[in-house]
Amino acid sequence: MKARIDETQVEALRQHWQRHHFVRLRDFLDAGALAFVHAQIAGGEFHEQVHPVSGREAVLAEGAAQRLLDLLVNDRRVLAMVERITGCPPIGGCLNGRIYRLLPASNEAHDWHDDNVRQRLLGLSINLTERAFEGGELQLREARTKAPVGAVRNTGPGDCVVFELGPRIEHRVTPVTGDTPRVAYAGWFEAGPSLKAHLERGPQRPATL
Repeated sequence: MKARIDETQVEALRQHWQRHHFVRLRDFLDAGALAFVHAQIAGGEFHEQVHPVSGREAVLAEGAAQRLLDLLVNDRRVLAMVERITGCPPIGGCLNGRIYRLLPASNEAHDWHDDNVRQRLLGLSINLTERAFEGGELQLREARTKAPVGAVRNTGPGDCVVFELGPRIEHRVTPVTGDTPRVAYAGWFEAGPSLKAHLERGPQRPATL
């Protein structure tokens, strides 16, 4: 897990964030964590989830992979790093995420939406696909003018993208093409509740987009 970056990298990421409203942290997950997650996904069960605003996806039933990723992204060092890069308010809560899959040549995709609900501060997506996929691009635009502000096709295994949420920015994930499904762990850094309270509530996913 990448939780430390030097000051030069921090400044470069800040500037990219200000221009494009997202940053990519390469090799966020190490090879050991990825291998464990891939093994869990291979033996797991996905079920369809329909989100009223954004569209359809298949969500992995909660298990060891979900719990590991929840713990890794909610490390206080990771939260502090994200706060420094994005300038967001202190993340007093935790990241609430799920593992999902978008199949090629299907009706699964995420249409334009802003995720500006509850206490969500930032979005996060970690690529869990074992091979490079086609399509499946995260795109961001201004909500008022519809002008594009950023786009990234996050195909590096274990790479992490953090992106802006709020009323002025909308985002979507385009349909996946080719032969390889897009698999990701994704969710939202929230102002609350705490990670402890979140875990004590038990299974809450799939969350609503």
